[in-house]
Amino acid sequence: MAVAHRTASAAEIRAAVGTTVAQRTARNRLLQGQLRARRPVSCILLTPNHCRSRREWCQARAHCRTERRSVVFSDESRFCIGANDGRVLV
Repeated sequence: MAVAHRTASAAEIRAAVGTTVAQRTARNRLLQGQLRARRPVSCILLTPNHCRSRREWCQARAHCRTERRSVVFSDESRFCIGANDGRVLV
């Protein structure tokens, strides 16, 4: 019944089974069937130091990406018909 009606209350299960079911029994039966309670995934909150370190790492990486975009390697076959696009030939 609990599998078919996931929102069944303890009173409904008691009425269907005809006897009281202990919480431990229900939990053990669910674990035997490899069923878990529906609950949100919990995560560890970051400390202010972790937040600052992560923000600095992301900012440094973003700066590195903009530098890489302005480089053209000499083996690239690229033609620039317009004005200089500001790239450095390596």
